[in-house]
Formats: sequence, C-alpha cells, structure tokens
Amino acid sequence: MTAKNSGELTQLLHRAAEGEVEAKENLYELIYDDLRDAARRVLRQNVRGDYQTTALVHESLMRFEKEGVLKKFSENRKVFFAVAIQAMQQVLIDHYRRRKREQQEIDDKGNPFDQTISAIKTQTGFDFEDLATALNELEIENPRQHALIAHRFFGGLTVEQTAEVLEVLLAP
Repeated sequence: MTAKNSGELTQLLHRAAEGEVEAKENLYELIYDDLRDAARRVLRQNVRGDYQTTALVHESLMRFEKEGVLKKFSENRKVFFAVAIQAMQQVLIDHYRRRKREQQEIDDKGNPFDQTISAIKTQTGFDFEDLATALNELEIENPRQHALIAHRFFGGLTVEQTAEVLEVLLAP
C-alpha cells in the first residue's frame, strides 16, 4: 500500500461501493499488486509458482462481489486491505473445510491450496481445523490480536506493514 496512492484508493473505494463499475475496476487494478504481494508472502514458504498467488488473490476479491460487502468495508484503504487479508485467510480455511467435508483423496501436488494447508499444518504442528477454530475464537475474544495474527501469518505482512495497517506506533 503506497502512500502515494492512498487518497486515490480511498476515493475509488467510495465510488466502487456506490456501484460505479469503472471505479471498482480501477480499484482492483490499483490494489492488485499489493494483494499479490501479500498472497505471495503467504504462499512463498509453502508453494512456488504464479498460479497459486493469482488464485488466492482472485478468490479473495470474489468475496467483495457479494451484495453490499464492498460498501460495508469501504471506510478507507486500511480497512479494505485488512478485510482483503482476512478474505485470504477465509479462502484457505473454507478450502480446507470443503476438502475435509468431501473426504476425497487429493494429490497434494495437484492443488496449490492443499499444499499451503499442508505446509501450515507442518509449520505450526496444529490441525488446520483446530487452528481455524482457535482463530475464530480469538477474533471474538480479542479482535485486535486476531487482526495482528491474520496480517502477519495469513497476510504475510512485515511488522512495519502490520503496524501501519493497524495504526500502531512501533517502539524505537
């Protein structure tokens, strides 16, 4: 999220939330690289290749296409970006639950989201469903801590980027 584009992004958010199609297209174009960077950081340690990053970004942006969602989160660029990162988190959680529910044997090499979920399970030592449940509980009990974890772990943001999004000053 470059400061140079922040005013333009906020204006596009408001116009897109009001249903202006061209503004929504311009908004997605402006934020796309930032979202790809966040998705790349999430997937970098887990999965290699462009398709996975693109898929995660597109799946996340699809969440904003539902009626009224964009308007609900169009307050400013930081809110929008935070919700987009949460959408990435939810895409991975939903994919895991769908896969588990279907009880299919899926070749981990064939699906990038499966690879990411397997890598997360390996890195954390937790079952992904247990991790998702714990994150949901944390979001209810302490939304600020949940946001921190979501931005750092699922959004792949640096400490400095997370501080900016959460509007927190870092100690010198």
